[in-house]
Amino acid sequence: MSIDTLVESFFGRFKRTRQKAEAEEHTLLEPPYDRGRYQAGQTGSSGNAIQGPGFFNHAHGFTIHQPTMIENRYQIVNDMLSSGKTVLEHLTPHTILDAVMDSYARNPPPRCHPGTRLRISSTLEKWVCGSKRQSSLIWLHGPAGTGKSAIAQTFAEYCSDLGRLGATFFFSRPNNYNNPECVIPTLAYQLAVFLPEYKALITDQLVNDPQLLQRAPRAQFKRLITGPFTIMQVQEHWSVREPIVIILDGLDECEGEEAQCEIVNMIAEVIRLKKDLPIIWLITSRPEPHLKYVFSRTDFPVYCSREELAIDAASREDVDMYLRDGFATIKARFWDVTPADWPSEVQIVAISRAAYGLFIFASVVLKYIGDSTYADPMARLDNILAFLRRTSGDSAKSPLEALDFLYAQILNEIADNILPITKRILSYYIRIPKLYPTEPYLSSAQALCNFLNVDQSTFYRSLRRLHSVIEIPAPENASECQLRFFHASFEDYLLDINRSGKFFIDQEVATAEIAKSCLYWYKPDLALFHCDDGLKFNRSHEHGNLPGLKWVSPENKEISREVATFSEVFCWRTCSFVKKRDPELLAQIHEFDFRHIKLHVFDWPRFASWLWKQDSSTSIIRTEPRDETDLELIAHMESMTGGQPVLPAIFPLESDPVAENCQIRGYFLVGYGPKTSLFWLSRTYRYGRIEMINCEGPSEEQVREYKEWLTEVGWDDSYEYKEMDKSKQDEEGENEQSTTT
Repeated sequence: MSIDTLVESFFGRFKRTRQKAEAEEHTLLEPPYDRGRYQAGQTGSSGNAIQGPGFFNHAHGFTIHQPTMIENRYQIVNDMLSSGKTVLEHLTPHTILDAVMDSYARNPPPRCHPGTRLRISSTLEKWVCGSKRQSSLIWLHGPAGTGKSAIAQTFAEYCSDLGRLGATFFFSRPNNYNNPECVIPTLAYQLAVFLPEYKALITDQLVNDPQLLQRAPRAQFKRLITGPFTIMQVQEHWSVREPIVIILDGLDECEGEEAQCEIVNMIAEVIRLKKDLPIIWLITSRPEPHLKYVFSRTDFPVYCSREELAIDAASREDVDMYLRDGFATIKARFWDVTPADWPSEVQIVAISRAAYGLFIFASVVLKYIGDSTYADPMARLDNILAFLRRTSGDSAKSPLEALDFLYAQILNEIADNILPITKRILSYYIRIPKLYPTEPYLSSAQALCNFLNVDQSTFYRSLRRLHSVIEIPAPENASECQLRFFHASFEDYLLDINRSGKFFIDQEVATAEIAKSCLYWYKPDLALFHCDDGLKFNRSHEHGNLPGLKWVSPENKEISREVATFSEVFCWRTCSFVKKRDPELLAQIHEFDFRHIKLHVFDWPRFASWLWKQDSSTSIIRTEPRDETDLELIAHMESMTGGQPVLPAIFPLESDPVAENCQIRGYFLVGYGPKTSLFWLSRTYRYGRIEMINCEGPSEEQVREYKEWLTEVGWDDSYEYKEMDKSKQDEEGENEQSTTT
């Protein structure tokens, strides 16, 4: 039964009762009834009517499955329901709370400068407050740097003051607030904080289906957004008499074009089918082609208002006002080093013309001139004006090209000998979220410096010219805070070689550098702290500090543990993402001691296949023994397999499923001399396992666990060794090549 049918059938008759009680309404949650008493075809334990105040006073002879009711005064507490705090804790791991309107990570957020963007601000305010709004969705679009996020932030704060703001999500690609899987849980978290009755309803949903947050976005949207608000609307709850506002800013920075379009389609479908649902939506984005298409489809129309942030005379006037007020603020801060007539009208006009209605250009210029690191606004302004004169012959074709010139001017101030370190730091922040968009990585600037083997002084020297484009935490906060890009356009610039030239960040090179850093730290971590781990690898790295950390502080132990964990978890996977042959990386692998590594069942076969392809001319990875150590390792393996030989693995190791009623074992060796380890994969139709042994041989525990696994999966010891003629052996060999992992 659909939620609409359920609500209509059970709630329709009780609207008048609710209207009488409106003056003293208190919303509570009535949890699911005890399933032991309310099964299909059953009523109460004695068959009597339900007594007491409520929707079902004196009602009898009906069946309700897992109901959640909002009642006037009473709440029947079911043991299955968790507290509100537990619900928020349940949601938290699936959220990005740094992406909400008032998060600490976004502080200070961009806001509209007083007196600017008056037209669009008035439009949005009338839309949220008016009784005759024509659409429940507004799409605000405009080029990069036109102030969309500032408008969204200012409007969000306006709605919050009205008590109408339900939730926000400010996407940011460079700051990794862009995982589409986190959007709905993040909205639900905020709605649960804002509306206690909503929190009660989703509590019931999460208790009845603990895996709800692992389900598809449409299922989450229906059960965490559409369903609860439909119930509250039908019950005419006071909190939704006026629609609440949900804001999604910078949708084009969400990871994946399909995910962006899916979000729009889900919202559009709700608006089309439930036009009076008490939610109104503001979406802002760049006018990317796929978004323009999804908002303009005729076969699946999106009923929305469209507002464009054009670069026109009004925007140029707004930017001019913003610049003049910004110069006044800088002059007040540096009153002792600026004359009364600074800056001149000619200087202001020159900057305003260069900005040409682009707020991001004006913002970067003001940050550059007012940088307290230099405390010399007059000289900084002269630098900008000289830069504009030098580039005037190039006459930028658009404001964004002028922004490129500005980024180039800022980066040109970095000394050539320090620029490689600057690029290395920036490349980590750009590349890691793309490699591992859903996984945690180094949590602070200090941890990153140690991972990259950069000391505190070098870190700040390499970034000191970039305060106008990135937020750099002070040393006392560096153990807790990350770098933060002020605007995605700076990342876009760095990743486009045609725009950034010598400042271009090559993501292939960045991947290789991250892999090298992982190997650099994983090597001493294994040698010093994990030689005796055996099967119980110390994954939490609760051990001594790594030697040679460059930036030591009272938080050294936590940072050492974080660097060790990151290096162990991402080492082999990052190597396998390197496409071009990198001699330095391969040299590190050749010197690596593989005896005590922690096996990651998905990463290691992928890494082995990558290494075979990258370095097949050497014997760092092999399937034939080359010395006594290799022969000893093969003997150890055969002792674990009951004396039965294991076939050499065939590269690349395939991930194709094993055919039914088949089983496969293949081995390979990695490393040199006593640093070598032997690995073998055992796979059946349904199960797979990877084992590793070094020259110390397998422990009794390892042998026992492997044999127990073979028994559990029904491994047939005679399968691979039945007598067969030559043609069958050849056929078997072909099958092995196609199915071995």
